[in-house]
Amino acid sequence: MHNYKVLNLALLGAIKFAILSVFLAPVRSIAQKTEKKNFQVSTTLTSYYYYTPRLEFGFRKGLSDKMFYGLKLGYGNDIIISGKRSPIFLGHEYMSWSIRPFISYLVKSDDLKKSYLSFEVFYIYHQDFFHNESDYAKERMRLSRVVPQMLLEYDSATYQRKKYGFNVKYGLQLEFSNRLGLDINSGLGVRVRDVKYSNVFNPVQIEPPVDSLLPSTGHRNYIKEVGKNVRMNFVFDIELYYNIK
Repeated sequence: MHNYKVLNLALLGAIKFAILSVFLAPVRSIAQKTEKKNFQVSTTLTSYYYYTPRLEFGFRKGLSDKMFYGLKLGYGNDIIISGKRSPIFLGHEYMSWSIRPFISYLVKSDDLKKSYLSFEVFYIYHQDFFHNESDYAKERMRLSRVVPQMLLEYDSATYQRKKYGFNVKYGLQLEFSNRLGLDINSGLGVRVRDVKYSNVFNPVQIEPPVDSLLPSTGHRNYIKEVGKNVRMNFVFDIELYYNIK
């Protein structure tokens, strides 16, 4: 438990430090002058297809010929994702936002493509409201990862999820022109997910039927499992970027 608290504090500290570094980086780079510096804006095309969809935009600024820093901000709600709401993952008052500061190192560059390594920290906040739409498909939450059969069925509840951690990524930028291009990146990291419920109405602990979609085996558990847990994190994104020189 002590080691978990240390890791939790370390991740939150790293996120705060990274965000502060992103905003201070321009001050440190004022004295540096190089023609290869550029300012890049982007939108993450894949973020709208997450389990919790968001629109995400960001920027990337050169510190030197090889080093870059940047920040990505995402936001989603019921209006933005209208027509894409899945009752398995999302309720009726969905809202989510994210922040991802990062620093990148250019590994290789030619006329058509650039490859880079990147380190990012991230914080995602997600809130929602779940309620039963029918007696056949009642809302459930899993109470324990150790004992997956511990389920709580309820009529309605307010939901909150926080997810934070870091990723190490490898990316490839494919240039369509001097200004427009596609950024494909993927990586691994560590994340902490913290799920809480409040205002739970009519809670009943149940034993799940054998033929049901158990939260321990379905994606339903991915979003709705109560409590904190630390796991490896995989990320894959496709971004459209535009160079402002």
